[in-house]
Amino acid sequence: MPVSSRKAQLPLSLRQPSSFGALNTRKTTLALGVSALMLNPAAFAQEEEEAVELDTLQIEDRTIDTNPYAEPGAPYKARVSGDQRHVKPLAETPQTINVLTGTMIEESGRTDLKEILQAQPGITIGTGENGNAFGDRYIIRGHEARSDVFVDGLRDPGMTTRESFATEQVEITKGPSSTFGGRGTTGGAVNSVTKQASTEYNFTELSGGVGTDNYYRATVDSNQVLSDTVAIRANLLQTAEDVPDREPADRERTGAALSASFQATEKLNVIADYYYLKAEDRPDLGTYIMPNGGKPVKDIPVYSQDSDFQNSEIDAFTLRLGYDVNDQFRVTNAMRYGTTDNGYVTTGAQGRVRDVTDPEGPGVDTVTLSSRPHQGWQEVEYFVDQLNFYFDTV
Repeated sequence: MPVSSRKAQLPLSLRQPSSFGALNTRKTTLALGVSALMLNPAAFAQEEEEAVELDTLQIEDRTIDTNPYAEPGAPYKARVSGDQRHVKPLAETPQTINVLTGTMIEESGRTDLKEILQAQPGITIGTGENGNAFGDRYIIRGHEARSDVFVDGLRDPGMTTRESFATEQVEITKGPSSTFGGRGTTGGAVNSVTKQASTEYNFTELSGGVGTDNYYRATVDSNQVLSDTVAIRANLLQTAEDVPDREPADRERTGAALSASFQATEKLNVIADYYYLKAEDRPDLGTYIMPNGGKPVKDIPVYSQDSDFQNSEIDAFTLRLGYDVNDQFRVTNAMRYGTTDNGYVTTGAQGRVRDVTDPEGPGVDTVTLSSRPHQGWQEVEYFVDQLNFYFDTV
């Protein structure tokens, strides 16, 4: 069968007139000479040398609001727990753990931990029923969890007010958690993971807001790298607001969280934290429920008095040491000393059904409203030490 041949056409700028034939010959000869030189045995000797393999360089873009525990590019999805004792990713942990990342908390508009947890399924908030103390009191799956609150994996006792200005994420464990929280954690536990100093970046973030009912909120989050091995971080808070339409009820918060990280050696890491929060509230206890299975009373007036208050104050110092013995074995130790103070005098409404008997007719049930004071004071001083050993068999 016929075979067609086609000559490759060069671009016009590369076409050479016949008068340059000699020059073309010289170019060809020179090229052949260089090629022959490259076939020298010395070149083969270089090829026989062992190839050098370089480590893969991976560059990640990190912003100041990056959660180190979240999936990259997915600030709502937590990848790992802030508690190092959960050695596997959350998706591979055989336990029910709901994680609220810092982005989720910030965009929810809620600031107190009590308000954050109140919106979560399976958790109810105690408000002083049956003479119980006022403060952050959580009930998980029907079980009391006021003593099952942790900060960075260490128990945080006391009926106090807790804020989220220095919180990286909140982890809610549902179901028995005695492996990590002790035998009392029947319904579950709450662990707040705080923001830590890092040598990976420098930043200073200022945020503020104003609104109705004398609302204002100002926060500072600053991380500074002092050297390749030392970094410090500071989170500051000042906020206040009136409870809308419930004057004279109001709230005020002042807080500071300081963190320092020091890589002493290649194997030893030291992290020191200090946390302070002062909350001054004039609480509004709201309404009450009608006796005998009735409904909540609507449009009840404010019973809070000018002398009412609920003041909480927290001081906590934490020191964490981590030592890598080798690639498979490491040891961590965390110590915390803290004090909490929670005192209150509050006034709420109380309803009582009274039977008014009419001599000429049937009895009439009359509801009588009265004020009911609540008062209490709790001061806690504690020291906790936690030693963990990690052995990687993989």
